[in-house]
Amino acid sequence: WSIGDGVTATTQSSADNSTKVATTAYVDSANKVLQVVSGTLLTQATITGSTWAATGVTADITPASTSNKVLVTVTVYAYCNDAAMLALYRDSTKVGAGTDGSSDDYEGYAMVRFSNANQGATFSYSFLDSPSSTSSITYTVQGRPISSSDNLYINRRGDDGNYSLASTITLMEIAG
Repeated sequence: WSIGDGVTATTQSSADNSTKVATTAYVDSANKVLQVVSGTLLTQATITGSTWAATGVTADITPASTSNKVLVTVTVYAYCNDAAMLALYRDSTKVGAGTDGSSDDYEGYAMVRFSNANQGATFSYSFLDSPSSTSSITYTVQGRPISSSDNLYINRRGDDGNYSLASTITLMEIAG
């Protein structure tokens, strides 16, 4: 649908109940927002094992110029009883993560750790990326439990799945 001068929005719902909203506005000045794309995960997810895996919080964007930047903002509701990491990926590359961890497995934007299964929290993060690309880019939040005996829960607490929350990712292309 049309929002106004040069601005359009589309909504797409997929089989997993996630909703993607794409809003596009074209402006020819530096540091202006050119397009906004968001993804919302409305379902629960469980990540097991101790390797990085997608949480389901994802969105795609195609920058108009290699000099443009992408401002990524995420909010992910998560729970893990011991410890788990959350990280932002541009396609298969981890971006915006801490760099002083003892290994790649311990570098991310947030550590999820709770002592009570009734707990959980929303972990928010913003990162200004310079992808230098005009190809389609997928940004994804990935997670990994530190121990293979732990579970990382997305959009639910540890006790049960009775409470269901939402997690989001928003991508804004900024003119370079």
